[in-house]
Amino acid sequence: MTGSGRLRQSKGKGQKLVISALLSNSGFHLTSVDIFKCDENHSMNSNHFVRWIDQTSSILRKQLGKDAKVLLVLDNVPWHNRLTEETMPPKRSCRKELISDWLMHRRVPLPTKATKAVLLQLAFANFPEKRYVVDEAAAASNVDILRLFFRSFDLNLGLRTVIPLVWAGLKSYVREHNTNFRLSDVRNLTQTWMASLDASTTTSYLDHAQNIENTFKKSDRFAEHIEEKIVDDDDEEENEMYSEEEEETEMDSEEEDENQIDSEEEEDENQIDSEEEEISE
Repeated sequence: MTGSGRLRQSKGKGQKLVISALLSNSGFHLTSVDIFKCDENHSMNSNHFVRWIDQTSSILRKQLGKDAKVLLVLDNVPWHNRLTEETMPPKRSCRKELISDWLMHRRVPLPTKATKAVLLQLAFANFPEKRYVVDEAAAASNVDILRLFFRSFDLNLGLRTVIPLVWAGLKSYVREHNTNFRLSDVRNLTQTWMASLDASTTTSYLDHAQNIENTFKKSDRFAEHIEEKIVDDDDEEENEMYSEEEEETEMDSEEEDENQIDSEEEEDENQIDSEEEEISE
């Protein structure tokens, strides 16, 4: 670099590196790390990821033994969630014949001369339970898949924080040591940094995520406590209102009884007066 000219802003074109890797308390699982070149038209897709999951699950099972419990945590990007052919539902854009074939393949009775809208309603009512290609590939090696909550950023915040921390460390290292700006150098620097990520650094990332999770748990407990207190206060107010209404009702009934007694006494007095008048006559 001569220092002359200007820096050109990248528009995201050209070749890139895509990385698939597993991260645990001890660092990256280096045996299964997958780094490959791509461009804007050919990048990560479901087929490539499924092959990687299949190979990685097999490696983990061989390394950990047949009795070990293995769980992989994934987020909800599209290439993680491709449905199997058996559970893939028809789309609204599908032709009527394809929807009919889908229903008949699942032995759903079809009404005669049904419209496409009716067939879609039948298909929606008979959706099978979702099964994912990635899960099937992992299950072949007795490996379980756990997905983060879909569209629940707050609930996933702890785990989602780990990934940006890791990639930020990687990018910082590559930015600092990249002098030739060749893709091969970027790959080598990436592999070097991933191999040097020790257990203490990884644990600090995971502890940070755990602290965030604990913060949310405390907030939930506080919210539940406040909610219970508010409910108790409402119950007390309702009980006070009921007791006041009962007291008013009792007072009204007592007044009615007194009025009735007074009226009876007046009737008795009037009757006595009338009897006295008759006697005097």
